[in-house]
Amino acid sequence: MTLTGMDSEITQVAGWLRPFLQAVESQGLDSTALLRKARLNPSIMDEAGARLPSRKMDELWRLAFEQGADLTLGLDYACHFQPGNLYVLAFGLYSSLNLQQASEHLLLPLRLLTFAAIVNCYVEDGEFHVEVSPTYPSSVHEKQLFFHGVLLNIWRSLSSADLHPIRVDLHDIPEPHDDAVWARLHHFFGCPVSFNASRSRMSLPLQLAQAPLQAANAELVAQGDIIIQRYLNELDQHHALNDVVHKVISKLSSGRFDRVTVAQELGISASTLQRRLAAEGTSFSQLLNDTRRSLAERYLLESRRSIKEVAYSLGFADLSNFTRAFRGWFGQSPREFRRQVASEATD
Repeated sequence: MTLTGMDSEITQVAGWLRPFLQAVESQGLDSTALLRKARLNPSIMDEAGARLPSRKMDELWRLAFEQGADLTLGLDYACHFQPGNLYVLAFGLYSSLNLQQASEHLLLPLRLLTFAAIVNCYVEDGEFHVEVSPTYPSSVHEKQLFFHGVLLNIWRSLSSADLHPIRVDLHDIPEPHDDAVWARLHHFFGCPVSFNASRSRMSLPLQLAQAPLQAANAELVAQGDIIIQRYLNELDQHHALNDVVHKVISKLSSGRFDRVTVAQELGISASTLQRRLAAEGTSFSQLLNDTRRSLAERYLLESRRSIKEVAYSLGFADLSNFTRAFRGWFGQSPREFRRQVASEATD
């Protein structure tokens, strides 16, 4: 079973899976087995424009920790992450006027590459801060080390290899007891690291953040802004499609998930909704089918709901209609699907 491109949840670009798997391998783990355990098809990494549900990345993080990865997995992930993983958003990054501008150019558009984190840049008490917070409560906290690590590697490539932040605060991560992990964290950041902090952020002296960079080029930055904005507009169109999906999900259990009702909920006409979906290469019926398929897989994999409850929550009038649809999606009944999942989990 593979994930559809029309997933109903918070997502990130699928290409980011590759550096994560490289980080897993660097920790001595079997990335292929990890993918198999998470029921992920590795081909998704090579699909242009493909997105991955963030819950699947969370699952991979947790599986990696269960199999022996330590807290520094986030740093390994950051070290395998290359500017090319930012796609066109990296354009102009290395011509930024200073580290503050580079951070703002880099981090703010990340909301469209990964909806799983909110990243803010701000100045406070004579310091420049970059703060990371998850967009949903069940997000894996160790991800914050990845975001801080990527940013610090970029700061160092722009400015100086021995650049060190003032401090790094990690939210809701307990202090590690492993001396080797402690040593790796302090060696990487080169500054005090606080655990169980009230927020997750990395800080620089404002003077350093605003110091001119040698490769600064205002003209290239301006050209980069134009290209980036064009790219973000294209991604925003996909994000608008997600809004339709979320609205469909909210109406499923009520039984009122027809095209006219959903369009009214979105404040547009049914014909406008139809045109927007057609421009994205889909239709309302296809979107509804893909959304139900994705949710059916998720509910049966990750919840203890009865099959009848799953059917009703997806807007099916009776169990037989749901079973018929499920067979069309996965080639087996919901009961057979659950039995197979349980069997594979014990292998």
